[in-house]
Amino acid sequence: DTRQLKTLVAIATHGTFTKAAEIVNLTPSAVSQQIQALEVELNIILFERSSRPPKLTSQGLQVLEMAQEMLRLEDDTKANLRGDKLAGTLMLGSVRSSALNLLPRAIVQMRNQYPDLKT
Repeated sequence: DTRQLKTLVAIATHGTFTKAAEIVNLTPSAVSQQIQALEVELNIILFERSSRPPKLTSQGLQVLEMAQEMLRLEDDTKANLRGDKLAGTLMLGSVRSSALNLLPRAIVQMRNQYPDLKT
């Protein structure tokens, strides 16, 4: 379940628990509970709550970096499974007339749409 990680990223991105709550469609209290549960699970303190807005601790910054990577991986995995994301190497063959006119435009369009595809 990545909800706690999404909440953590939302707090870091938007600066407060209240703004993050709006982003993740929860109450500020629920956001606070998610973060407390994550802190208990990891046995660390993610935020210094004595300052306003809350500031990530050094361990919190490490968890944030890992959370962002895990969420990116989740998004990439879902996109790959849906077929929305193509990655790998594409090998092309073409007749001369297509290679001069059609192919360059098609490759540019493909690179824009599928940046992880190598030609």
